[in-house]
Amino acid sequence: MPTPRAVSDRPLLLLSAWGVTLAAAIAATWRLWTPYRATPQIAPFEFLAAVPLRPDFLLLGVMSGCVVRAIARPADWRRSVGVATAALVALMAFDQLRWQPWAYHAALAGAILAGTSTATAYRWLRLVTVAVYAFSAFAKLDAEFAATLGPQMLGVVGLPPRLALLLPIGELGVAVLLAASLRWKHLQLPAGVAAAVMHAATIGVLGPWALDHSLGVLFWNAGFALQTLVLFGLRRPLWEDSADRPRLAAIVALGLAVVAPLQTPLGLWDQWPGWALYAPGGERATLYVHSAAADRLPESLQSYIDDDVNNAPSEGPWRRVRVDDWALAATGAPIYPQNRIVAAIASGLAERYPLTGRLRVVAESEPHRLTRERTRQTLDGEEAIGEASKLLGVTPGVRWSR
Repeated sequence: MPTPRAVSDRPLLLLSAWGVTLAAAIAATWRLWTPYRATPQIAPFEFLAAVPLRPDFLLLGVMSGCVVRAIARPADWRRSVGVATAALVALMAFDQLRWQPWAYHAALAGAILAGTSTATAYRWLRLVTVAVYAFSAFAKLDAEFAATLGPQMLGVVGLPPRLALLLPIGELGVAVLLAASLRWKHLQLPAGVAAAVMHAATIGVLGPWALDHSLGVLFWNAGFALQTLVLFGLRRPLWEDSADRPRLAAIVALGLAVVAPLQTPLGLWDQWPGWALYAPGGERATLYVHSAAADRLPESLQSYIDDDVNNAPSEGPWRRVRVDDWALAATGAPIYPQNRIVAAIASGLAERYPLTGRLRVVAESEPHRLTRERTRQTLDGEEAIGEASKLLGVTPGVRWSR
């Protein structure tokens, strides 16, 4: 009788859940993954924006073909997953707006699937899943969530705002149940079902019939629930561990998923890579344009300029520019929630249009977890705004297609 490894070590259900989730989310946000859109691409480093050719469509084709090949052909599936993951990472490297949490998770999961034995991949991806739920819950256990998004979500089902913190507490309970099932196997099915029920409730609250969040967010909720069920709730073959050591990329991916998020509360790691999901307690920035120069902004941005004059917060007739709504409409995905992104967009606008001295960014820190107090900094001038746009002290590359 052949061993499970002799038959196949390909985790077909998990590969299918991973691939379908990635494909659905990219389809829902397809404009984000092409260079032809109203918002600029914001590469983390300037040299990436200077690449003369636009490889986006080539990378999309390679990624899509390799995902299909990994699912459809048992032979050499790890290489297909590895190439697909590399293409996804390359696409994300050209634009920080693509650093969506579902894309980041898909890249980490792909690196683990491609770089370890199937048995090890299952163990590591269960750890990643627990980390996502735990860090996400912790990020929402603060006064900001209790006063803003929490009551909004409860209002959909008619529950009082004072119960808002029960939402992250429930999510933390799911994380604890999943973690316990790593030790006590009989808990895996209940834990997987509990996670799926939580995601179904989240979709019910965030769907177009309620809070109307983006399709990519809804698809990732459904896909992540499916992946969690596969990892925890379904029977699977007892694959043998390989004697081969995990590849470095897989080890790094595991560290990024379960260790690096510990730095997010310290302000040393970004919100979404730290699994601070649906958490309004991050930093935030607002772009303003001088009312005398508002008509210089691109046509696609005109409908996102507030009519009322705001002093923002010093003297002068300044009007708020809702770049978050602009980015959502242009790409189908929410804007990456770090202040440097708004600053980079402001720098790109000032460089492309005659707006020197006519743009202002008000940057706010993360709120105090108990008092909701934030510190505010007003950034005027190209130098101050440009400095705020840097990642690790390096100037980003802002590239427009139209």
